[in-house]
Amino acid sequence: MPKGYESFEEFKSVIEANLPEGCKIESNEADGEKGFVGKLMEKASSISSYGFGSKAKTLGEIYIKKNAYVGISIVCYSSDGEKADMISVVDYVPSGVIRFLMSNVLGYVTNLIFPAIFGTSAKTGDAINKVIMENFEANKLDTSVLGAIKGIGKGLGVKKSSVKE
Repeated sequence: MPKGYESFEEFKSVIEANLPEGCKIESNEADGEKGFVGKLMEKASSISSYGFGSKAKTLGEIYIKKNAYVGISIVCYSSDGEKADMISVVDYVPSGVIRFLMSNVLGYVTNLIFPAIFGTSAKTGDAINKVIMENFEANKLDTSVLGAIKGIGKGLGVKKSSVKE
């Protein structure tokens, strides 16, 4: 978000007001408390090849739950430690039991079973992306492996933008 956003609380209130149908905010964390995804983003932010400086700081996390298998985590952070200007939207599995089954018991079979039962996060993720693009001036970066290979030496490419000149 080149121009940034006011604060984590302001960002959270916009997301809450525009939640996709059937979704609820499972939890949110701010002020130094970090969930799993926030800890990963903080580690990633210290690596200069991602374009973040070493002063990056996590501002808060929002966990949106559709069902036991479909969830979206939104991590809000600052690239320079001051301006609230970056977010990351990541799929996650809200249920600890399902995560355990996926990693320790059933393995790859879960890639067939759980989407057939619960559905996928594609529609929910698209709805959240739409809310962000409509309510904030944001650039969606191409973070795919192919995009990273194409962008060697150039940085991450902008996939979609709602930034007004």
